[in-house]
Amino acid sequence: MYSILNKNITINWKGLLLWSNQFYGFCAVLLSIESTMQLQHQFPSVYLLILIHLTTVVYYTHAYLLELKMGGENERVNWYKKNHNYIRLRQFIFTCICLFIALVKLDLFFVFLHSSLFIKLIFFISGLLCIVYYVPNVKSISLRSYRTRGVLKSSAIAWVWTIACCFVPVWIGTTNKLLLDNGQFVVYFFHLFVYVLILAILFDIKDIKKDQQEAVHTIALKLGATNTVKNIVAPLLILYYFIIIYWVICMHRSPMYLIIHGSLVTLTYYIAYYIIQQKAIFLNILLIDGLLLVKAIVGIIAIACFGLL
Repeated sequence: MYSILNKNITINWKGLLLWSNQFYGFCAVLLSIESTMQLQHQFPSVYLLILIHLTTVVYYTHAYLLELKMGGENERVNWYKKNHNYIRLRQFIFTCICLFIALVKLDLFFVFLHSSLFIKLIFFISGLLCIVYYVPNVKSISLRSYRTRGVLKSSAIAWVWTIACCFVPVWIGTTNKLLLDNGQFVVYFFHLFVYVLILAILFDIKDIKKDQQEAVHTIALKLGATNTVKNIVAPLLILYYFIIIYWVICMHRSPMYLIIHGSLVTLTYYIAYYIIQQKAIFLNILLIDGLLLVKAIVGIIAIACFGLL
């Protein structure tokens, strides 16, 4: 009786938090809070946070609905099949809420129209990446999606997440006066991009066999799991830490930042090796994508507790 009850509880929490993509929404929200606190020393609009959360959930849910059409069997796919009607209804409701907040509460259409051409171009490119990521073929033209091309796939994921969790909240928070020429913003943007890139590369490790069958040439497939961590992830973590050092210097942050982020780098490195042997989807989400939560919490605590020197 206990084992049956325990099994039901496990399935429920995975569906509620992981397969429903609420977890990704929470990651995006916390990263957005960290970005605005670090760069603007203020808390973002609640409406903005709701929009970021729901948009993230809607996008990832749509992606996994497409996965149903491609076949395959795993715990997440089975959950989508079982809850298909609920998911469709939720997608509709969440999309309506997102449109209401974006167009009415935040007036983003008006703000976008009055943005500079460069900002419009950034949004156009980011939106195009989101669409093309799940469109491997265009009608009769044999056009392989960039998601099959190793570095491009991971870089695109990192770019979109950085735009959503750094560019967008700061852009809205500065009333369309995004300081793109400000070195501090550029450094922060780059440091977040590098960290998400690391996690995107790590997340491909669990799919090496699947990607080999589908001709998805990820970095993990080309180099192997261990070499990916040793030759790609480790150098990127070192680069990330050097960016943090520069950030501490140019922003006059407390030296405690170096200790806190050093702990994050160490944790990420050990999880990178640990995850090599873990193929379960929920473990990969919790341990790899969960580092987004850890990184955001670390950043928020750092600015809240230590702030400036």
